[in-house]
Amino acid sequence: MRWSFVALTAMTCEQLRNLDVTAATAGFPEELLAERSGLELARFLEERVRREETLLFMCGPGNNGGDGLSAARHLANKGYGVSVLLSGAARSAVTARGLKMLDVLRVPVHVWEEGFSFTPYDVVVDCLLGCGQDGEPRGAVRSIVLGVQGKRSFACDLPTGVHCDTGEVYDAHVQAEATLSLAAPKKAFLEEGARRACGDITVVGIGIPAVIYEQVGVRACLVEGQARFP
Repeated sequence: MRWSFVALTAMTCEQLRNLDVTAATAGFPEELLAERSGLELARFLEERVRREETLLFMCGPGNNGGDGLSAARHLANKGYGVSVLLSGAARSAVTARGLKMLDVLRVPVHVWEEGFSFTPYDVVVDCLLGCGQDGEPRGAVRSIVLGVQGKRSFACDLPTGVHCDTGEVYDAHVQAEATLSLAAPKKAFLEEGARRACGDITVVGIGIPAVIYEQVGVRACLVEGQARFP
């Protein structure tokens, strides 16, 4: 059995950033949280994707992308057909380290360019922006989002094109079959349009103890495994 803490109430983007900083200061580095997040995302996908289906992890340059790279590695180790599409150059140490480990496993990694084909992939996993997005998708991220319209999609934390706080759903957004929300439900989940874009929502803890939540003014509860929202 896996027990972990998650927030009792929906959290804003600022609260989540504060949670990450407070956790890191207390000795829970982003590398540790990314590894736990990736493991939970891999478990989430294993319950929903057949082993013979091919997966494309669409990863941004930040920590949401790092979570996706970790999950891709776990699934590749279990024999899943996994590839990665980067929206741009790695911007965080977590992402850079994740790419290095995938290289050892010889997981195919592509960098976005116009004309990239999504046709070979049965399932896409949205790890582009998560809660770090601010406004409508732009540039390469927008092109990727438009390119996967109609594909079977899952989202890590929050589908791209959904505002974490307001729940606004932009024209260019990922329509997820299901979303795995890490550490806490997001404030966006309180809005009907955002919930539709997220599909079925599951919340899971990533190893942050209750005392860290309390330090940012949020109560947490202990849950077993991954819990459906609401």
